[in-house]
This record gives sequence, C-alpha cells and structure tokens, in this order.
Amino acid sequence: MPLVEGDAFQLGLLQAGVFPPDEDDGSANPFSVSGQRSDSLTFLVNGADNNDFLGNNAVVDPNPDALGEFKILTNNYEAEYGRTSGGVVNQVIKSGTNNFHGDVFEFFRNDALNARNYFLPTVTPFKRNTFGGTLGGPIRKDKTFFFLSYQGVRRHEGEAAPALSVLSPAERTGDFRLLPTTQLVDPISGNPYPNNQVPVNPVIANYITKHLPLPNLPNNNFVSSPIEVDREDQGIARVDDHLGPKDIVYGSYIIDDLSQNLPFQIVNGASAGGNVPVGSGLTRPFAPSSGLSLGCTPSAPRWSTSSSSPLTAARPCKMYLMTPLLLRHWALPM
Repeated sequence: MPLVEGDAFQLGLLQAGVFPPDEDDGSANPFSVSGQRSDSLTFLVNGADNNDFLGNNAVVDPNPDALGEFKILTNNYEAEYGRTSGGVVNQVIKSGTNNFHGDVFEFFRNDALNARNYFLPTVTPFKRNTFGGTLGGPIRKDKTFFFLSYQGVRRHEGEAAPALSVLSPAERTGDFRLLPTTQLVDPISGNPYPNNQVPVNPVIANYITKHLPLPNLPNNNFVSSPIEVDREDQGIARVDDHLGPKDIVYGSYIIDDLSQNLPFQIVNGASAGGNVPVGSGLTRPFAPSSGLSLGCTPSAPRWSTSSSSPLTAARPCKMYLMTPLLLRHWALPM
C-alpha cells in the first residue's frame, strides 16, 4: 500500500470527523477525532490494548501490508469501549486462508530531486528504504492457518540546524581585539583586559578545540547537516485454529525493534509505562444474525527502554537514543 512513511495511521485521515493534530500539539499522535484532544485516543490491535500510558500513544504500528482491517470509532461507542473520549483505533492483523498468498515490496526515496536548503552549500542527504513481505496459508486445510509479515526501514537524512554564532579562530585563543566598541572586563577584579586579550584556561581551551566548531559562514556563523540514522525491524506472526463452526482460537506475536541516532536530541534516559496485549480469548458468535461475540483480552506490562549517551561519553552532536520495543499478543481458549 503506497502510504508515505508506510504509516497505516494515515488511513484515519480519510474518515469524516478525523483531523490532523494542531501544529503546537505535543502528543505525537497521528490525528484527533471529533474535536477531542489528540492524546485522548485509544489504540487497539485485534481488540486488545495497544496504549503507552506514559504519553497515551500507540505502542506499535503494524505495517499496512499486515493489516486486514483498520477502523476508527468516532462516537456512540459500544459497552466494550469507553477508556477515552477521543476515538477508538482498532487494527486487525490478517489471517491465513486455504490458499497461499503473499507479497514482497520495496519503497525507495532519495535526494535526487530535492532542493537545497538556503543556508547549506549542497543538498542534504536523504535515503529511505522500506522493504519487506507477507506470507499466509494453511497449516491444516479448513482448520489451522498462519500469517507472517516482516517490514524493515532504513533511513538516512541530513538534518539542517539553524545558523549559530561561534568564536572566530582568533577569539578561540582569547584575542577579541576585533570588537571595536566593546571593552572586556575581568569579572573578578573588575579591571579591563589590555587590548581585549583574555587569558584562556587550558581546560576550556581543550574543550573549545574538541567540541566547538570553526565558522563556515560569514560573520562567524556556523551551520551543519549531520545525518539522522533510523533502523526499524518489525515482525508479525499469527496462527488461527478453527475448533468448530463457531469457535476460533488465535494467537499473534508482534515485535518492533527501533534504533535511532538523533543528532539534535539529547535524552538523559527514560522509562515508558503502559500495557500491551499479551492475552486474548476464544471468539464465539452466538447466532448468525446476532452479531454478538464473546472474548477476553487481559494484558500485562510491556518491556521498553530508552537511553542516551551522557555528555561525558559523547560529543554534544553525537547523542544516541536506542529504543527497542517489544509487543506480544496471545490468544488462548477460554
């Protein structure tokens, strides 16, 4: 499915009453529903909880080729819902069938046709590869079926920071004679520095040499374009077993491993709370025309870590954020 960034949540904007979040919205959720706040959404996978309660975001976003159904409830929720007032987003993983079906895909974008940033001498690098495939079929005909999906994302993008004023080569050594109208003063003694020559502490001089860049634009300005590197691997597996004409038991497992190198973001370490779907139940329709079913979706804590290199171990322009996410979802007979 040709969605930008391969994000299935973009499908939600096709529905009435669903809008992009405001520009100053800090929730990082993909949309808002019926005038409610964007952080008032509830996310489900196969009807089970998929919410990170720290920021009320989705724990994992299954890739579009693995989805058999994408649905948003905007109002008049049934009794099984009701956690929040801002919409219920339910994503259903595909099931296998009596025939083998599958696909492979590759979406590629680069900087060949991109325009140059006004403040940079060249076009910033940009390469994004989204690739993967799906496969589904029977394990036992008319009874047991499987479905597998994998998607990988590799992204390299140059980040353009605003131009910053830095020290000139002379100022790095304490020579500020080019400041014609400013007389620098010793903050301790109050005496002026002769000829604006400021002695530089050897420790500070070493830090300036290692961490403070030289100007690369006129008027002692500096601009950089470091590379943001993202790597994501997502795997999904689902097995369905038909116990009888009315009873189906299924189990699914989703793992999403994300690694990011964010040049302009410093995170001092964090932990994320919330629950993920780690259990579901037998599905039984009571009558062909009733539309009723019986299910159970208990959940358990998820495992999530977030950390970055401290300033003492990495340069300020080389901060890393490693975030492996793990999502398990099982369905067991009641």
